[in-house]
Amino acid sequence: MSDKPEQMNKELGQLYNDYMNEAHGGYPGTYTQAERTERAKALLEKGVLTKGIDLYHAALLIENGGSRDDKMRVFELYKQAGELGYAPGFHSAALTYDTWLTSQGRKQRYGTHWTSQEDAQGNPVPQPLEDPAHVDEIRAELHLPPLAQEAARVADMNRRVRAQQEAYKKRMNG
Repeated sequence: MSDKPEQMNKELGQLYNDYMNEAHGGYPGTYTQAERTERAKALLEKGVLTKGIDLYHAALLIENGGSRDDKMRVFELYKQAGELGYAPGFHSAALTYDTWLTSQGRKQRYGTHWTSQEDAQGNPVPQPLEDPAHVDEIRAELHLPPLAQEAARVADMNRRVRAQQEAYKKRMNG
């Protein structure tokens, strides 16, 4: 096995870079989001996207430019990306699925969405779950850590954000 990072399909890479430049760089894209989405779908249909990294980035382009009807396809693409060794695909699959459920007013499956509340011990509280008693087994299907471990990570992130906010307030108030 090579230590060299897996390379993305060249055309897909160009579409992804175009998206990133527009979304985060403030530069107008060469293509519209709809064009990038349709091109990613066409590359999938041609069967030229077979690596995990390709499926992941195609899913991202479709997710950001597709319709609500595309969500299950995006979920499957992210999941396949993970199964092909591109690990970020698993978390993105879970997040996509939970977002799809919560957008319909349903309970989340994987526990990727959190409320702004804390329990009595100061731990973050997830948004309502479909099956709280079995959530760790469900998360394991996508190689996600147990919910308690994820809650600890979220709590740590929240503490760091609050510390940064407090430091900013002190600087601003002299």
